[in-house]
Amino acid sequence: PPHEILQCFDVLDVYPENYGATSAIREKTSPYLEYAEELGLSTNTCSYLRIAVGHARCIARGESTADAPYGGLAKPTMFMTTGRICDPRIKVFDVMRRYLDIPVFMYDYMGPPCEDPRVLSREECSHYIDHIVEGLKGMISFLEEHTGKKLDGDRFAQVVKDSVEMWHL
Repeated sequence: PPHEILQCFDVLDVYPENYGATSAIREKTSPYLEYAEELGLSTNTCSYLRIAVGHARCIARGESTADAPYGGLAKPTMFMTTGRICDPRIKVFDVMRRYLDIPVFMYDYMGPPCEDPRVLSREECSHYIDHIVEGLKGMISFLEEHTGKKLDGDRFAQVVKDSVEMWHL
């Protein structure tokens, strides 16, 4: 999900698959991979995501993750995900959501099939823009509901301005 929107709601974004990578680098993947496989997740599924599911199982059952890097993942208050970069992620987050009984927002980011906008007609570009805007509106509604805060337009404008400036730097 767009970090700028999360920042406006004071939501810290943590990527469980990145934690899976940290666990793998530190050779601390047991018993997390085994837990995910016991749930029926195929070994063809990204191991980083399977590690995250294993951690979710531990959190849900109150089991110790003291041996995990940095003491394991903290229990999240919500999940937000998209399948744009990693298609299996949506299903894995759904499994973790059920384990942890927390709300999830699945952001259906459907970008154009190519990076060059010149190959798309004006109508095609409008379709993608409208779809993305509707998804962002849904995300904002989800965040307003689950954080109890309203999007502050002035703060959002400043966060986006700062983000663009950082990108240029």
